[in-house]
Amino acid sequence: MTSAKRNEHDVEFQPFAGGLPGAVVYRVCRSLVWLYAKLYHRLEVSGRENYPRGEPFLLACNHASFLDPPFVGVTVPQRMAYLAKEELFRIPLFGLLLRAVGAFPIRRNIADLTALRRCREVLRAGHPLIVFPEGTRTTDGQMKEARPGVGMLAAQNAELPIVPVHIEGTFAAWGPGKLLPRPSKVRIRVGKPFRILVPESGESVKKQLYREIGTKILAHIANVDPSGQRLKEADSMETDGKPVTFIETKESPDDGAGNRTP
Repeated sequence: MTSAKRNEHDVEFQPFAGGLPGAVVYRVCRSLVWLYAKLYHRLEVSGRENYPRGEPFLLACNHASFLDPPFVGVTVPQRMAYLAKEELFRIPLFGLLLRAVGAFPIRRNIADLTALRRCREVLRAGHPLIVFPEGTRTTDGQMKEARPGVGMLAAQNAELPIVPVHIEGTFAAWGPGKLLPRPSKVRIRVGKPFRILVPESGESVKKQLYREIGTKILAHIANVDPSGQRLKEADSMETDGKPVTFIETKESPDDGAGNRTP
């Protein structure tokens, strides 16, 4: 007889569990989140036309609040997949709800290769995936350094577009330490997609490479913000004598575009 603690990674993985009932739950939750965000947080969205249609992509966003994943998710026309910390799936009923809306667990503070493999499966199945390069919520409202995991994921799926998204107002609304959400206004700005071309490199420099890719992605996210705050970034990066080339596009925020009900 064993009393081993349940490991969420041992559950059979399906990108969107529940079939038709799961799809219905997703649509209901999406509509409720949109209504809540519009009425309580006066959500404004610009740049929705920048989302690729009919193909998988990585959506990369800054992270300040538990509100970020659902708020950003409802701005995307197609059904999204999400990463969520493993502990949330142990909450009764809430864990089932997370799976129904397309979330799957990741272990934080370690190189979770199982979660990365599942990310690749989701993308190869044709579904977009939301990622947060910082790995966790900011504690002071400022963007933090990128974790290497998102750089690794981007490098392993370099053929896919990355869409930078900047969300503003969720830290004031429900940042770490706040008991209940406050009616702070939230703005989401969607930038133009870009791709990365990653050269072959030795094992000794891959971790550095992944961090640099993550930093570049964060810079794109910061550049979507029209407030004038920018992250310093290089046009190219050198790793082991080989450049990491980025295909760039200019962002031009549209303060009213795409502000539509899903």
